[in-house]
Amino acid sequence: MKKIFSIFIFILLLTTNIAIAQEEQLPDPGILPDSPLYGLKKAAEAVGTFFTFGQEKKAERMLQLAEKRLAEAEAVGKEGKKTAADKAIKGYQKAIENAQIHARNAERKAEVLEKVALATSKHLSVLDKIKDKVPEQVKEAITKAKEASMNEQKKALRALSEDKPEKAAEINIKAAKDRLKRAKEKAEAGESDDVEEALEEYEEMTELSKELAEKDAEAAEDIADDFNEQLLELDEIEDTAPEEVKEKVKEKKSSSLEKQRDSLRSLAKDKPEKAVEIHLKAAEARLNRAKEKADENEIEEVEDEIEEFDKLANFGNEISQIAQGLGKDTTTVDQLVARATTRHLEVLAEVYEKVPEQAKAAILSVIERAMEKSVKGRETAVEALKKKDALGDISEEVPKYVSDKIPEKIKEKIGIKGKSETVGKPKEVAAPAAVPEKATKTPTKKTPEATTKEVAAPEIIPEETTETPTGTLLMQMTDAPPELNITKALVTISDVEVHLAEADEEENATTEAGWFTVVEEAKTFDLIAIEDVKEFLGTAELSVGKYTQIRLNINEALVTINGTEYDLTIPSKTVKLVKAFNIEPNETTTLTLDFDAQESIHSAGKDKYIMRPTIKVIQE
Repeated sequence: MKKIFSIFIFILLLTTNIAIAQEEQLPDPGILPDSPLYGLKKAAEAVGTFFTFGQEKKAERMLQLAEKRLAEAEAVGKEGKKTAADKAIKGYQKAIENAQIHARNAERKAEVLEKVALATSKHLSVLDKIKDKVPEQVKEAITKAKEASMNEQKKALRALSEDKPEKAAEINIKAAKDRLKRAKEKAEAGESDDVEEALEEYEEMTELSKELAEKDAEAAEDIADDFNEQLLELDEIEDTAPEEVKEKVKEKKSSSLEKQRDSLRSLAKDKPEKAVEIHLKAAEARLNRAKEKADENEIEEVEDEIEEFDKLANFGNEISQIAQGLGKDTTTVDQLVARATTRHLEVLAEVYEKVPEQAKAAILSVIERAMEKSVKGRETAVEALKKKDALGDISEEVPKYVSDKIPEKIKEKIGIKGKSETVGKPKEVAAPAAVPEKATKTPTKKTPEATTKEVAAPEIIPEETTETPTGTLLMQMTDAPPELNITKALVTISDVEVHLAEADEEENATTEAGWFTVVEEAKTFDLIAIEDVKEFLGTAELSVGKYTQIRLNINEALVTINGTEYDLTIPSKTVKLVKAFNIEPNETTTLTLDFDAQESIHSAGKDKYIMRPTIKVIQE
């Protein structure tokens, strides 16, 4: 009797210290699967489970045990113990399946399913980290665990969507963005296989997004709106990914755009105006990217983005037809489409103009097709508005300021008349958006400490020296007048670098090409406050030669719109400007960076704003 009692006490001790890990930390694994005592540990857990009452408590118990199995898999996996890792992963799969079963039968079903969905989402991130640590022979087991976790998460979210569709959509959006974060990290590390795996997982989650959007209008709005942000992330992944996976990224972008349209079709049944607004942001983003790639002379990428835009060109009219078929007023939708298609024609003309002459023939057909669809979309919207006598300030024909930008041969092909009234001509668009680039650590040259003052910069008088001749670079900032209701746009620039491409061989025989720091001190600028005013950014003496790029590293950005302050996202927190300038001996070169707040700041969803800076570099 004494022996039995002591074993029972030992079992109870083994069942303690099990708790759901906070964030992405795992509990202490305790006895591992390759230990002779592991069977005793499992028996103790079974006793603990037996004395756990109620479906909700049992579901929570299974989630605790699932995390215990993950901790075991990590511990034995790092040592390359494949058999033991397989045993732990099988235990994880069983525990997470049981958690799902108990959750479905719980009295507070929705709340418990939410816990399961959140836990499995966290498990995926944990499994990513485990996979990165374990040797090759254990990775297959970890991949199986990830598949099991995703399957149970999808089951939980589908069940949760019956009662809480918005919450299910929110959790799935977060999980999808976590997969993109993983893909981005692996793209930057050059790990192609892991990029592909993360993108495939992302694809599965977007498939579920499409399902969830069909259940509820609010969920559809959140899903469709967030797709715009996800597509910008995919753009960044494409730019940094190894060549062998770039096509895979493009494939996922195209697929995401199609799923976004499916979500918008669901949304259009209840909120057609919101559906068309989100759609037009997606179309604009593709055109903006085409412009960026034209600036970089990446003609194939320009063609790809125009082709993606081409698929979107007439979707606004489809939204109008969906709403009209349900008896809804489509006046606002048609007005949005008419104005947007006018802008699309203008941007397409700008893209064509930027492409080098020798490459224009290669993209002529895709430009013509996209313009033709935009013209037809505009005509459809205008005709609908004419019938309602709701044209307002929208001209019947394509405005002259737009048609003048389109080459005659294209106008003839797509049927644009050469004249019409210029109604409500918008502000001239500044230079194309600067292309964000991942910041890298580079060798820098020590520079004198910069001082800040408004309007005029101090006169720079180079000291007499017997050293290698240098010239002076002075940098200022200003802002074009904004049209949005933005009252403040604070941007903190941590440092500014310029790239020496070609040193003057006679003057600088020993100077190597590379990046040199102009400003090292962090400075904050209000782009609205410095409208039409030049504010001193910094100055430095640089080696004589030809410089081709400027790089601004940005710490933080905030924007105030209609009196409310929001975080302003800047992809990669780095802005690269391609601008050639020369530094001459004993001369001062002044560059003014002219930010255009109107063209730079865009909505990326509900209370989310992104800055893709549009900057003109003016040499004085």
